[in-house]
Amino acid sequence: MVRIKNTATSWRKIGAWILALALIVLAVLFLAITRLPNQLERMVAEESGGLYALHLHGFSVSPFTGNLSVDSLVLEPDTVQWHKQVKLNQRAPRILFKVRMKAFEATDVNLFGIMFGLPAKADQLTLKYPAITLIEMHPDTSERQKAFYQTAKGDLKGMHVGSIKLDSASLKYKLNYSSSDYLLDVSYFNLKAEDFRLDSSSYVGKGRAYYARQIDLKTGPVNYKFTDGMYHAIVGGIALNTQAQTIDAKELHLKPLLSALNMSAAKGESVTTNDLKISKVHVSGMDYAAYSRHNALKVQHMLLDCVQLSAHKNRKTKQPEKQKPTLHQMAREMGFLFKIDTLEVKNGFIRYSELAPEGKEPGYITLNGLKGSVINLSNMPEHMSDETPALLQCSFRLMNEAPIDVNVLLPLLHKEEYHALQVTFGPLNPAILNPMLVPVSYIKVKNGNLSSGSFKADLTAKTGTGSMIVYYNNLEIELLNKGEPDKQSLGNKLLSKVADWVAIKDANPMPGEKPRMGTIAVTRDPTKSILHHWKSCAVSGLLSTIGLDKIAEK
Repeated sequence: MVRIKNTATSWRKIGAWILALALIVLAVLFLAITRLPNQLERMVAEESGGLYALHLHGFSVSPFTGNLSVDSLVLEPDTVQWHKQVKLNQRAPRILFKVRMKAFEATDVNLFGIMFGLPAKADQLTLKYPAITLIEMHPDTSERQKAFYQTAKGDLKGMHVGSIKLDSASLKYKLNYSSSDYLLDVSYFNLKAEDFRLDSSSYVGKGRAYYARQIDLKTGPVNYKFTDGMYHAIVGGIALNTQAQTIDAKELHLKPLLSALNMSAAKGESVTTNDLKISKVHVSGMDYAAYSRHNALKVQHMLLDCVQLSAHKNRKTKQPEKQKPTLHQMAREMGFLFKIDTLEVKNGFIRYSELAPEGKEPGYITLNGLKGSVINLSNMPEHMSDETPALLQCSFRLMNEAPIDVNVLLPLLHKEEYHALQVTFGPLNPAILNPMLVPVSYIKVKNGNLSSGSFKADLTAKTGTGSMIVYYNNLEIELLNKGEPDKQSLGNKLLSKVADWVAIKDANPMPGEKPRMGTIAVTRDPTKSILHHWKSCAVSGLLSTIGLDKIAEK
């Protein structure tokens, strides 16, 4: 009996010791947790090498439930310390960031586990009204960096959060700390990431992107100014969902900030200004995993709806013409791999205007009601070959009158940049081309009818050859003075008479004769765009057909 009593007493003592020890541990843990704000602020300063200072206000924590909240949070970079690191040849980060938020909440955080060195875990993190500013301190000259999970340290490594929310956030980006001019300005956005896991399995996991099972992003207006100060891009709003594999954007506008004359002077070369508007962009089948891991853009379908492009060229700039890239060059030099199964354009409009060196008014041409598609648009060798080229198909009304259909086979990785062009057109009144022909080419169509026509051409980066057939009659052309387009010199009048006579006599077809075939033979001007190369083929074939081969564009 005494032994049992002593045993019971011993167990009670042991229990008391355990309880006392537990209370001491809890007291220590509670004390540590209550000091957590100071520890966090000190840890941020130490881990960043003095580059960042963290300030927490209104910190509260419930150690048993794992819930914590902050009334306000400020994370400030120290540019003086950054410059010190640069002078000491230490690895200073390319981008600094500044964060201010009104509130931060975390639920079900494994506070005790974190204190014992376990990876951070939480059920939900909510950041309210975070204002994020990114400052680029020097250009990026490094190669592709390691994945984030490979560089994460401490509690971040292996972190798992059930849900991360950014409510009413904003984002700005600028090139230096003292500048008040932001290159990127996202007025507000909401972001939600589900099942975020910062580890290697999540990085390569099927159906995951950016370490999350799903990311949903919705933004307000987005403004971006190009670093050279030439263009300003505006987007009315963006919505993306990684699980649905979609991107939607509305009211896109790329507008030049300088005139063609001033832009050419600033760049030291003759340039064309482009003013582009797109009402709606819809992307489906976006492979976010491929993009996040390999920087490869893979898309099943991309729709551009209500596209308006206004391009202008001023040839009075006296600036040198530099070489223009071809479609093949642009595909090779894109900087990342891409594959778009189908790119579709609806409700398009293009206006191109050009002021000739001796011209008084710019000539112009319009493509109305443009619709078309590109199938298998890619620079990936496994998808792009001579046997599996991209196929461009489009139709439009030239000057809002003449129907034109275009088909182009584009093997974008062909060494000689070969591609095949096939065009059908008509009926049309050739006089509709006068707004472009008179101010630029000093040719005026006075009369004539063109019932239909078509041409085929095989092109490379240097040449274009093919054939054209055009059915027309009563074509009358004037060759005008360059100085005074409304008048003709005696020599031009005589040449015009000859041209009229040849065109009228050689109407195609002549009664009782077979239609006459025109020849296409051009040499590409490397300072002109690929679209100009295609146009040169059309002009060459047309002038050959009407008997004016000698003035055809070479």
